[in-house]
Amino acid sequence: MDSTPLRLAVVIASTREGRFGPTIGDWFVEQARGRGDLELDVLDLADAALPDRLTGYGTPTPNAVAAVTPRLAAADAFVLVTPEYNHSYPAPVKTLIDWHFTEWQAKPVGFVSYGGMSGGLRAVEHLRGVLAELHAVTVRDTVSFHGAWDRFGPDARPVDPDGCAAAAKSMLDQLAWWARACARPGRRIPTSRLDLYRTSALSVGATNRRKVGMIMTSEVVSPRRTSWAPVVALGLAMLVVTSEMTIAAVTLPGIGADLAVAPSVTAWVLLAYALPMAALAIPAGRWSDGADVRAAFALAMIGVGAASVLVGMAPTFWVVVVGRLLQGAAGALIVAVYMPIITTSVAREQRGRAIGFVITIMTVGSMAGARWAVSSPRRGVGVRCSW
Repeated sequence: MDSTPLRLAVVIASTREGRFGPTIGDWFVEQARGRGDLELDVLDLADAALPDRLTGYGTPTPNAVAAVTPRLAAADAFVLVTPEYNHSYPAPVKTLIDWHFTEWQAKPVGFVSYGGMSGGLRAVEHLRGVLAELHAVTVRDTVSFHGAWDRFGPDARPVDPDGCAAAAKSMLDQLAWWARACARPGRRIPTSRLDLYRTSALSVGATNRRKVGMIMTSEVVSPRRTSWAPVVALGLAMLVVTSEMTIAAVTLPGIGADLAVAPSVTAWVLLAYALPMAALAIPAGRWSDGADVRAAFALAMIGVGAASVLVGMAPTFWVVVVGRLLQGAAGALIVAVYMPIITTSVAREQRGRAIGFVITIMTVGSMAGARWAVSSPRRGVGVRCSW
């Protein structure tokens, strides 16, 4: 099991003057800090001062929002410390939620609520529906203080410390379990969102929703830390794929002479590789969407290796063509899993560097393949394998 501490963002939802939220929030933060599996970031909405008027599409993000967004994005889980206002949640916490979308996705949310007789539970139940729309997971157990002002003594400590600590531990245990389950790199999150920008209407009702339709997307859990080993392996695979074309093109006359085939027919060596590569790229990508991308990559590399051996040992020209078809199909699968491997192995802020690395390797492969083919004998198993 991953022993890396989870980053927990604790949000103090109330901004009212004279609020009781910091008292409960400080107690809860103390409980959470006593665990070794959590790193805390406390976000007090009274200090965040988020604007309650949302900006339009394409408008620059306000500075207050820009300061909060990275903190939400970095969190593995959330706890909302919220009171109940008029049988529901405070407006500032809804403002925080509405300013963000992907920052909430596939992350668990726990609640510490407080209020009168209801203990803030009506606010919690309303928030569950809101957060479900953002593909967040709310944990079942909550920490709820009924008549909260009587539950804490003059020292700002609970009058029943053991019972309160047990409730906090139960909720945090569930939260940590869900956070690790949701943060597995490579797991795709099927989501749907309404593309509001295909219509000029700013307010989309039921009729407009039917006209616009739903766009199905797939979100991928971004890893918290970069693993470069899969990127290096991908680079080496793309080196093989790109060098394949240049090696075969340069050695084509030698292959034709080796197998006693007319020059007009040897063009099939190139076509047999390029056709499946182009035709199967999209189907391979669609198939890999529902598969383990690393297993798909391993399968593609096995396919390239086996097909290359077949090409190298082929007794006749048309067996070479069959091997090239298989090489092209395996190459299409490698190309299809190229970006998924990067997105599931590399942290978001380092993906540009990873993509640049792979593209550089591909360019080097194209040039090195031609150079190797020119300087090597034109006959034999090694050249026909194109390795």
